[in-house]
Amino acid sequence: MSEDPEESRDGQWREDLAHLVDRMNEIHPDLYHTVNRSVFEQVRSRLDSEIPSLSDDQVFVEFLRLVALPATERDGHMAISFFEGTGFQIVPIQLYRFADGVFVVDAAPAHSQVLGMKLLGIGEFSLEEVNRVIDPLIPRDNENSLIAFRNLVYITPEILEVLGIIEDADAPMYRFDSGPVGISPVAPNQYGLESIYNLPTPSNPPLYLTDRNENFWLEHLQADGILYLRLNAVQPTSGSEDLEEFGQRVLALIDAGGIERVILDLRQNNGGNNQLIPGILDFLTDDRIDQAGRLFVFTDRNTFSAAGNLVAAIGSETSAQFVGVSPGGSGSQYGDAERVDLPNSRFAVFIPSRHWIFGDPGSQPLMHPMDVTIEPTGREFLDGYDPLLALYTVG
Repeated sequence: MSEDPEESRDGQWREDLAHLVDRMNEIHPDLYHTVNRSVFEQVRSRLDSEIPSLSDDQVFVEFLRLVALPATERDGHMAISFFEGTGFQIVPIQLYRFADGVFVVDAAPAHSQVLGMKLLGIGEFSLEEVNRVIDPLIPRDNENSLIAFRNLVYITPEILEVLGIIEDADAPMYRFDSGPVGISPVAPNQYGLESIYNLPTPSNPPLYLTDRNENFWLEHLQADGILYLRLNAVQPTSGSEDLEEFGQRVLALIDAGGIERVILDLRQNNGGNNQLIPGILDFLTDDRIDQAGRLFVFTDRNTFSAAGNLVAAIGSETSAQFVGVSPGGSGSQYGDAERVDLPNSRFAVFIPSRHWIFGDPGSQPLMHPMDVTIEPTGREFLDGYDPLLALYTVG
């Protein structure tokens, strides 16, 4: 907050709150698409009146709650940074939800003993109880992006303390299948792990978690008659190759023969540039690819933003079969978030500025349906096994 003695602490918070609401109304194309405006204003007014009785950390959490209130569908790009302007710490582990629960998939060296453990609860709360408390703070496109975004809240101790899940933000206790473990938090710039939301690269990675610095690449799995296409991000180039050249290379390989299936893997693809989607469709809709039983698309909860839009477009324009877990990104969603820095607290708020619609305008499910639903277990990930690709390969 500002150190100007002329301004009261409560007045600064109220100025930030008013600025936040004004900018949400100005930037978002349809802020009240899931909540009645009068309900939103009642919550805002109550927060304004309660500011004198709240600590700074409590005010931040209530700002999270207010921002998430109209963002329960198609609004996963709405966000407040947990770490700019707050001084919050982070617990240096990475969690990820698999078919059989939430597991530690990465950890700072000092806490390597928890790697591979299954999370059962935090403090005295079961994980189900934790979720019920934190979910109202989390904007999302759908249920799957909510599941993905929980991972950051699990490891932000000041938020957990405000919510009463833990007693002391400096000494959070996590309950794993092997027993309780205290994990000391660190400053965010000391986090040092590969990611917060996306899977890290294990020591024996499955194919889709290799070559992650490339935006797109392919591999011809000749023994299985598969042309495997990997999109890590929806971006125009990968190395010296652009998407048009990539598409031409795909079609040339099909023309050369020996390919029975084309697999497009969009797992862990957090998005990119929506303007590139028509160009990707140009080669996916080619008759050499778009045949019944030939094109398969793999997705998971981290298929988000432009990647979620791409899924909707492919579903509408091709005969592709979808395999995995429904994307965390909806095909009709609010994106292109603009950053707003609040004047006193300097909180960084991200507000969607555009409504994107891909796929059939008359059928816009929150979660794209799967033809085959399958999700790795925690053990399969740690062992480097990919059950999706295994459906179509012999080795």
